[in-house]
Amino acid sequence: MDASPPTTACGPTILNGRLCSRCRELTTYEQLDSISQGGSFEHYQLQQIMKNATDNPPCPLCAAIEKPFLGGGIEDVNPLWQVTLHLADEQGPEWLRNMWEKRGSYGFVGLSRGLSLSTKAPGDVDSMGYTLKLHLIADEDDPAASMTIRRPLLTDVASEKVFTMARSWLEICEETHQRCPKNSFKPELPSYVVNVSPDSPGAVAKLHKPASGERAKYLCLSYCWGNEGQLTTTKENLAVHLEAIPVDKLGLTIQDAITTTRRLGFRYLWVDALCIVQDDEVQKMAEIKAMASIYRNATALISAAVASASSKGFLHTRDFSYDDVKFKVRMPGGDVGNLGLIKENNFSPEHPLNARAWVLQEHLLSSRKFVFSEAELLVECPSAPDIVLRPSLLSYSYGNHIPPISTWDWETFDCTKRWSELVQMYSSRALTDPEDRLNAFEGVANEIERQSGKKVHYGIPEFGCEVLDWFARPRSPARSARAPSWSWGCLDTKVFCLSRQDQSGKYDERSAHLRFAVDGDPAKLAITASVIDGATWDGLHPIDETAMSSEVYRDKHYTCLPDVRTGLPDPRNRHYLQLSRTYASHETILILESAGCGTYRRTGIYYGSDFVGKWPEERREVTLL
Repeated sequence: MDASPPTTACGPTILNGRLCSRCRELTTYEQLDSISQGGSFEHYQLQQIMKNATDNPPCPLCAAIEKPFLGGGIEDVNPLWQVTLHLADEQGPEWLRNMWEKRGSYGFVGLSRGLSLSTKAPGDVDSMGYTLKLHLIADEDDPAASMTIRRPLLTDVASEKVFTMARSWLEICEETHQRCPKNSFKPELPSYVVNVSPDSPGAVAKLHKPASGERAKYLCLSYCWGNEGQLTTTKENLAVHLEAIPVDKLGLTIQDAITTTRRLGFRYLWVDALCIVQDDEVQKMAEIKAMASIYRNATALISAAVASASSKGFLHTRDFSYDDVKFKVRMPGGDVGNLGLIKENNFSPEHPLNARAWVLQEHLLSSRKFVFSEAELLVECPSAPDIVLRPSLLSYSYGNHIPPISTWDWETFDCTKRWSELVQMYSSRALTDPEDRLNAFEGVANEIERQSGKKVHYGIPEFGCEVLDWFARPRSPARSARAPSWSWGCLDTKVFCLSRQDQSGKYDERSAHLRFAVDGDPAKLAITASVIDGATWDGLHPIDETAMSSEVYRDKHYTCLPDVRTGLPDPRNRHYLQLSRTYASHETILILESAGCGTYRRTGIYYGSDFVGKWPEERREVTLL
């Protein structure tokens, strides 16, 4: 391997003496320019790259190329594979595509898509399926900055550079984004807000009770309380907090939020611990009902995503390391630039905040978010979701993402599908007090009502019978009295929806009809459907799927899921209600038991075809509690 520094005093190879001869050819301006125009670069065969990576001294770029092959995940590695680099085929997210189009600003637009490394066996015409995506990174003030739009991570999230960029992004969003609230929007302030006194020196704050109809911009904080005690507003200290809040007694997360609010140029901040009188149950319930408007009307949400408790804070410099291969490139004007080459990192942030149930509505209802993530500051808005302040070496992957409620299609099955996804995500999150199961969902429910014009009852919207096809897994220990049996809100476990599994949205005319709030009682739900009494059913009764190993049930293919650990009632005391049937002839059936006085209680759900064609023609109305 030719890895020793060259002796010649001229030419581009003197810049990258640590690299092998082939990697030095790759890292010239001319070769990178050729790739950006759609050309390709044939590297060595894999066996030579592996040898270069382990030589003394090793070629660091060959080592970076070789690492994925030896690091696992790729089967049947062939050392004779020919390695080729070319422009990545993927177009990437919309925000990045828009930046690529700004050729005057970013020069090497093509290389911002990244480089794909592909392999081909001897004699093959086409490349094999395995590809490795690489990205170039450069500081914005480096001579080579025009070769890529990707920059190193801004891990010092409290730096003036970060806050300048954050203020600039907010200004652009308010002035140019069609789907986002405009700069002129000033809502009525909530019952209380924290005045962070941006004009005063030092950390000064006090609680502010707005006059009736008082309007101003404000920010909200989304954070984890944690298990430690923290300073809150109570009836006893309310008057004191209206004069001054002892900032040094607050948790570091709230202190950082006050600092962030001031540096973003705002006067008011809404924090639940301080703006809700915690021992005033009347005011607390009023604020819970107003959550949707509080978060929706805020100019932006400060998301302390990285902080696991109110004592942790979020403005510290991030300790986020990465391995990139650094090399130099001589630019056409003679300047020498510095580039880094790094394997694409599809990064899924693990935020402690995302494990909390209350937080989901805070994020879903807010129009904009400053997300203090584990690597850098992220920003989000309806026009540009999930983006960084500037393109970095990370490519973010968020898994399940719930679109803003304002974008749901209320006239099609889309709204049921979105609601199902929302309930599944929400129910998987933790609550300190299980009795807040529906309280922490109320803001979302109110927003669904506002946007759709349809009521939501105990977490169940008036979208159609499919909203009742939820099931609990694992089974809940017991059923709570906080909600009726037909609502997932009565259980304390994760909830899934069959309508999310079968997303066709095609149900026939025999699907059940729902009538909520029977006789003015919100806990009563009337369902008009076909019903089979277990005492008269002459077929096999569905059993818990865990017991289906018995011989008589071995050939049965269905799903039967009790709601609670005690299981289903005795078959003779069951009532089977035909909730819906898809055109694939699979039915969703609610398993009920008598609750007395002609009413019923849900106990589980069945999905299969054993009851098809055996329903009575007459449909009747039953009332569930």
